[in-house]
This record gives sequence, C-alpha cells and structure tokens, in this order.
Amino acid sequence: MAWPRTLCRARRRAWPVSNRAWERNTYIAGQDRANPVATILSAAMMLDWLGERHGLPALGEGDMLIEEAVEEAFAARALRPMEFGGDQGLRAATNAITEVLQRKLKARER
Repeated sequence: MAWPRTLCRARRRAWPVSNRAWERNTYIAGQDRANPVATILSAAMMLDWLGERHGLPALGEGDMLIEEAVEEAFAARALRPMEFGGDQGLRAATNAITEVLQRKLKARER
C-alpha cells in the first residue's frame, strides 16, 4: 500500500505533506483526528538523509525500521487512520506504528 511521504530534494528539507483536512476546509486541531503517518515518514526520511550526509549508517537503519513498521502496520490492518476511512485518530494511529516498531526493535536485540 502506498502512503504519503515527501522530501524536497532540491533544498534537502523534509516536512509532512498530508493536508487533506485543510483541503476540505476542516479544522481538526485538538480533536484526535489527524493522520500522523506523513510526519512519521518525514522524520524517517530525515534520518536517512542525516545518515548519508554525516556517514552514520545507524541513522539509515533507523529510517528503514520506521518505514517497515509503517508498512507492516498498514498490511496487518493495525494502522487505520481516519484520513483513509479508518477508525483511528492521531493517538491510536501513532500507537499502532510504535507497537510494531517496538516489536521490531525487540526482535533485533535477540
């Protein structure tokens, strides 16, 4: 499944681009309805860029772990943001991703 993600490669800056709530002219602040996926994936992309820029491969590994956690959460239907017709707001969607990420990190420790 595709997910929203962006990196302005020309300026080497990352920021989330999921803006559907504003497109619909809907104010959602404080209502636990926002979709955190774009922000989380933008942070992952920033880790990747920083790893390449400073020669720190561990940051690139962090990028991959985050991206895989998002993919796995979507695939397992554990991640269902309201923006995509699901029932999860900001907190629940973030928790779904962090639970998968924590499982992946624990598995790596073994």
